[in-house]
Amino acid sequence: MRDLSDAGVLLTTRRLPYERSRGPAGVMVQVAPSLWTRLVQRVAPYAQLARWDKPTGVWLLYLPGAWSIALAAGLESTTSAGHGTEPPVQPTTSPVGSLRLQGAFLAGAFLLRGAGCTINDLWDRDIDKQTIRTRQRPLASGRLHLGQGLGFAAAQTLAGFPILLWISTPAQQRAQRFGVHQIRDLLHSTTFLTGVTALVPATLYPLAKRVTMWPQAVLGLTFNWGVLLGWSAATDGSMAWRVVLPLYGAGWCWTLVYDTIYAHQDKYTDRRLGVGSTALRFGEVHAKTWLRGFAAGMVASLTLVGVVSEQSWPFYAGVTLVGAQLFHHIQRVRLDDPADCMRHFRRMPLTGLVLLLGIAGANAWRQRVPVSTDTEAVVGTQSSG
Repeated sequence: MRDLSDAGVLLTTRRLPYERSRGPAGVMVQVAPSLWTRLVQRVAPYAQLARWDKPTGVWLLYLPGAWSIALAAGLESTTSAGHGTEPPVQPTTSPVGSLRLQGAFLAGAFLLRGAGCTINDLWDRDIDKQTIRTRQRPLASGRLHLGQGLGFAAAQTLAGFPILLWISTPAQQRAQRFGVHQIRDLLHSTTFLTGVTALVPATLYPLAKRVTMWPQAVLGLTFNWGVLLGWSAATDGSMAWRVVLPLYGAGWCWTLVYDTIYAHQDKYTDRRLGVGSTALRFGEVHAKTWLRGFAAGMVASLTLVGVVSEQSWPFYAGVTLVGAQLFHHIQRVRLDDPADCMRHFRRMPLTGLVLLLGIAGANAWRQRVPVSTDTEAVVGTQSSG
């Protein structure tokens, strides 16, 4: 290796990811990349593996939990006002509930969605090599090996552990430090166990496409686990099942809509490889009929949520807009055009955000109206009952 002192660069024949630059004599030479460039080159495969450049999945994972937190907070604050007692959740002026809890769920969604994508690519690395859209993924292309993928999945999962511990802490104690004995108690809490259980469907989803034509149904169980976790975290482990179960069902139907649209991008390759999906199960002729059915199921489930929790008009306005958006997407999407499927898929978080705004509007409106005995009964329903 020879030092070109007048040019201030190093010229070498080693096969490294060198940048090209023009020297003082107008000759193209190879320049040793900067530390920042080398760092980016090392991080880039992991960022692609976790889909950090594609945030749609983060929002789709986060929003069901956000709905649940906002619903629970609205009902709890109203109940405490009716009884003159302290609510289990932290008092907040935010119509979406505790902003710290919402932020923790967003951070957790970022980490666990990345871990889920990594696990998915570990399962599918051989299939991805045979699919045009996915063959450049880091594990399929060989830029990362199996051990690196496993280590990265474990690192992301462990990074979410402190967040799960924090949201499992009773609301009145989250600002306090706690020791080993408190952590031992948290490991047996309803919220912590609910969060850990979510790893089961998350790990099994990639397997589902190999044994069933309904892998999107398994994904729906996984992506909407935040409904259960969010309600438990917002209420210190209690569950109003009459609200939580139809909300979970609404999210499940939503997932069947958006992920079936997403699956239409790869349906021909999936058919050739023998991989199952609802895009293939519903067929070319009846696909939109199925999608409209799940959209109607989401609207019906949300309406049931509104009835049992005595929501006000902003909630129903949000549900109406959610239904209108879903049916618009289903009507307009061209299922034989992969690019159009991706465009409609990327707009789906807006539908979830509309519902969150509807819940927030209902919470703000609810504070102006006295709570009824029926609503208090809904909130007071415990997981044991």
